[in-house]
This record gives sequence, C-alpha cells and structure tokens, in this order.
Amino acid sequence: MQLIYGIDAALRAAGFRTARAPDARELITFEDDTVLGVAAVYASAEALAEQWRADQDAFLRENAAMLRRDPGKAWNAYAIFLTAAPAERTAGQLLEIESNVVATRKIARAGILTEADVLAALAPVLPLRLAGGHSAAGVEASMANNLEADERRLFDLVREHEDDERRVVTWLVDSVQ
Repeated sequence: MQLIYGIDAALRAAGFRTARAPDARELITFEDDTVLGVAAVYASAEALAEQWRADQDAFLRENAAMLRRDPGKAWNAYAIFLTAAPAERTAGQLLEIESNVVATRKIARAGILTEADVLAALAPVLPLRLAGGHSAAGVEASMANNLEADERRLFDLVREHEDDERRVVTWLVDSVQ
C-alpha cells in the first residue's frame, strides 16, 4: 500500500474533502465542516522528525486567512505526520511531537504499513465509530426499529419536532391520562 493513497482514501471515506500537494511532496490537506488539517508522509522517521515543523508552518501560512475567519476550525487544526519506516531511534521524538500542542493538534507515527495502521493513526480525526463498526446514526435507526408503537410515535415526534417542546410535552401528558 502506498501510504499517501491510504491516507487519502481513509479521509475521503470519513467525509473529508482532500487535496494533494501540487508538487512532488507526499502531502494532503483535508477539511470538513469542523476540521482543517494536513497529512504528510516521510521516507523515514528521521526525516519526519526533521521536517514536521516546516510542513506544519507552511500549512498554517497557506491557511492563515481561513483560520482567522473560522475560529472553530482553528481550534480543530490537525497536522498528521506518518512514515512506513520504523522509529527505532526516534520514538521519543515522535512522542514529543504529539505532545506539542502549539498551533495544531499533532499525530506523529512510524511503522504505518497497513490500512488498519492508517485507520488507527487517523482515529483522532475520524468520526466516532461504535463497537461493532456501527455509526451513531446506525445505532439510532436500530433503536427506532426496536420500539413499541407508542414509543415509536414519541420517538418520531421528537425527531420531527426537535424545536417544538410543547407539542412533545402535550403528547406525553395526553398519552398518560
């Protein structure tokens, strides 16, 4: 697996818009409604440890205007630094990079070889998945299917009229009497 393509596929599958760097660098920017980030792939853990700050700073310079306009995304800016190579001598440096909370939240990992490794490394930015691989929307649909008739009517009423508390309370009072 070419790591950059695995990252791109995982981010797209999670609903992010992605763009590859226009030059030869293995770099992807990604964005959704709440998150903006950059993911970079390095030939070695040593190259990652040497280059991460320059790549993060370039990403921040390129997106500074947008981050100023959208403080929510500024709070959720991610910089992801990955390599397929092992981190024999640089494991401590990778931990230091991840602990650095200046400007972006960071993920720095080595030994990323499989799709499962990519998903594990990207887990902090991917949508929450529940046990068994079900999404929160899937669990809600499953719960709705298991409700009794009265409970189903209440469930549907609440979903249809989330902003109309009076209607829901009236239905509850009427159904009890």
